[in-house]
Amino acid sequence: MGGKDSVSVNEEKEKEKEDEKVEEEKDLKPSGPQPVKTDDNKFPVHQLLEQYSELKYENQLIPWSTTNTEYLKELKEQHDLPYVKSVVKLQERINEFVHTEKSHLKKLRTLASVYYPILRENVDGGEDAFNEKVPSVTKLISLHTALIELLKERVATSPIEIPQIGDVVQQWTSDSNFFSIFKENSIDFCVKQKIASDYINAEVARQPTLQIEMKNREHSSLCNRLSCSDFLACQFQRLTKYPLLIDSILKATDPGTNPEEVACLKNVLSVFKDLLMQVNQRIKSYQDKEQLEKVSNQLDTTSLLKFPAMKEYAGIDFTDKILLHYGPAKFLISGDDNKELRSAHCFLFEDLFLITQKSKKVFETKVIETKVKAEAYIYYPIIKVDPYRMKVQKNNALALNFYMIVSGEVSMIFDFQAITRDQRNDWVERITMQLEINKPDCTPVPPKMKSLAGGSSQFSLFNSSQQHSGKHTAGSSGLTHSESDSSLAADFDGLSVSEFTEKISSLPKDVLLEILQKTMGARLNESEDKQKWMKIIGQLYHQENT
Repeated sequence: MGGKDSVSVNEEKEKEKEDEKVEEEKDLKPSGPQPVKTDDNKFPVHQLLEQYSELKYENQLIPWSTTNTEYLKELKEQHDLPYVKSVVKLQERINEFVHTEKSHLKKLRTLASVYYPILRENVDGGEDAFNEKVPSVTKLISLHTALIELLKERVATSPIEIPQIGDVVQQWTSDSNFFSIFKENSIDFCVKQKIASDYINAEVARQPTLQIEMKNREHSSLCNRLSCSDFLACQFQRLTKYPLLIDSILKATDPGTNPEEVACLKNVLSVFKDLLMQVNQRIKSYQDKEQLEKVSNQLDTTSLLKFPAMKEYAGIDFTDKILLHYGPAKFLISGDDNKELRSAHCFLFEDLFLITQKSKKVFETKVIETKVKAEAYIYYPIIKVDPYRMKVQKNNALALNFYMIVSGEVSMIFDFQAITRDQRNDWVERITMQLEINKPDCTPVPPKMKSLAGGSSQFSLFNSSQQHSGKHTAGSSGLTHSESDSSLAADFDGLSVSEFTEKISSLPKDVLLEILQKTMGARLNESEDKQKWMKIIGQLYHQENT
C-alpha cells in the first residue's frame, strides 16, 4: 500500500511541475497583437529593396513624441502644459500624414514590382489583356513620389518640429496640369479596381502554378500576407483618408498664430473632398452601368405585349438609358382576393420608372390584374416620369412608406415600402427632383382625355365632370366657395366610398382641390377601403393638373 501511495504522490508532483512550466511559457509570450509571420525564402525581396528605396519605408507608425523625447523634455521646461500639448498634437498629425503617404507609395511600388510582373507573364492573353483589364500604377507612383519629395524638403528644413505642411500640399495640388493627371489616373484606377480584382482572382484560380507563385509573394515580408486585391484597394483608401488627415491637421493648427496655414489647409481640404466626390460619382456611374447591363440581359418583358398601354416598352433597350437610382422596395397589392406585400427591384431612369420582380435569374416586368371592391384594377410595371401624370409623396404615418400616384392615359396608385427610412426619403427626393427636371419637356394632360378600354384603373374625372355643368343644383352637395374649411371637412366626414365618389362628381374644380387638401391624409389611413380612397385621390390629383 505504501508503495502505491508514493507512486501517486510522485505523479502529482510531476504534473504540478508540468503545469508550472506551461504557466511560465505563457508569461514569456508577448502580449498584444503578434507580428505577421512572413517567409522570404520562397520569394527573395532583397533585390527589390536594393532597386526601389521606397520599399524600405517602415510599415509601423512611430509616434512623434516617442522619437523626440529630449526635445519634448525641453519644451516642458520652457512652456506651460497647454502649449506643449498643442505642439505634440500638431506634430503627431503632421507625422501621421507624412508616414501614411510614404506607406501608401510603398504599397503602390509593391503592387507594381511584386504582383504585376508575374501576372503579366501568366494571364490568358498576355500583357495586352492584362493592360486592358488592370489599371496602370506607373503614373500614380511618380505623382505620389512628387508629394513625398516636397514633404522631405520641408522636413529637412525643420527636422524636429515641422511648423506647417498645408502650403506644401497646396503646392502639389495647385498645378492644374499636374493635378489633373493625378485626378484622372486616380479615378481610372478606382473605377477599374473591382473588375481588375475579379479578373486576377479568376486567372489565379484556374492556374495552380500561378496560385502558388502569388501565395509565395503574399507571404513575403513586403506583402505581409496582403493579397493583390488588397493592394488594388489602396488608392481609393488613400483618397478617402486625405480629407480626414488634412482636417485633423487643420483642427490642431492655431488660426490666431498661423492664419496663412489655416487658409492653405482649408483650400487643400476642399480640393481633396471634391476629388473624392468625383471618384465616388464615377465609381457609381460605372456600377450603375454594370448593374443595368446585368438587369437588361435578364429582363423579361414578354408579358407587356398583352397590354396596349405597355406594348411600346416590350422591346425597349434600357442600356441606352441613364440610370439615376435603383434599389429594393416592396409594394402593396390591395385586391379583394390577393392582399400581399410584394418584393421588387425598382429602377429610376430619366424618363421612366421600372418595377421588376426577381424570379430565379430573371427580372420580370409583371402586369398585375386584380379587383378592388369587385372593380377591375391594374398595376403596370413601367411608369413615365412625367410631372403632369405622376406624383410621389411620403406617408408621414408610416416611416418606410411612400405613394406614387399616376394619372392620365394610364392611372394607378402604388403604395411602396422601402427598406429603411433613409431609403424612403432618397426615393422620394430623387423622383421629385427628376419630375421637376422633366417638366419643361412634358405636356399637361388633355382636358377631355378618353378612358382606354379594359380596366377601371384607367380613368378620368373629366368624363363625369362633362355630365355636370359645374353649377350647383338642388340635388348637388350644396357646397359653395364661401363655406368654411370646417364645414367642408364635416360634410365629407364619415361617407362611404360610393357616397364620396357620387358627391365629388358634381363639384367644381376649386372645391375638389380643397377636398384633396383636407381629406387626403385621413382617407389614406383608412385600412378597409384604403386602395379605393387612393384611387379617388388619384382622380382628384388628375383634375388638379389640368
